[in-house]
Amino acid sequence: MLKRISVLFIAIIGVLLLISIIGGCTQSMNPKEHKEYIEYLKTLTPEQVIQEHFRCKNEKDTQKLNLTKYKGDANTVWDLGNIISIKILDIQELQLNDFDKKGYEDNFFKVKGFSVRYEVQFKVEKQQNNGTYTWRYFLVKETIDSPWLIHSYGAG
Repeated sequence: MLKRISVLFIAIIGVLLLISIIGGCTQSMNPKEHKEYIEYLKTLTPEQVIQEHFRCKNEKDTQKLNLTKYKGDANTVWDLGNIISIKILDIQELQLNDFDKKGYEDNFFKVKGFSVRYEVQFKVEKQQNNGTYTWRYFLVKETIDSPWLIHSYGAG
């Protein structure tokens, strides 16, 4: 009986230790840091927001990464732990046609599109393989005073 209690006690201590280690790695931004980061984003050009987005991926900073997106989705599963490295090779602004602008110009102050060529290396190849990709990124500015934020992106 005493042996069972000792094993149970050690298991509980182990779980608590693991929770405290994981909890320490996922510290949340305090309100002041959150506000300061939003103010920082307001100073960036659309190209710089894309660069910041990739920097956050490399640094595995999900909180700041979500703030680079329009209406950042805290439920986004980034799988950042699987990324060894990701870096931008080239950013080119796109001339948006009427189809690309549809739905954006009615709802936002400004919209811009970019072609982003990047290189990524994963620990384990899943949805993407290691290599170079070109994706389109659409950034929006909700008001004259708001930051440029990534609205959508994808292959194409």
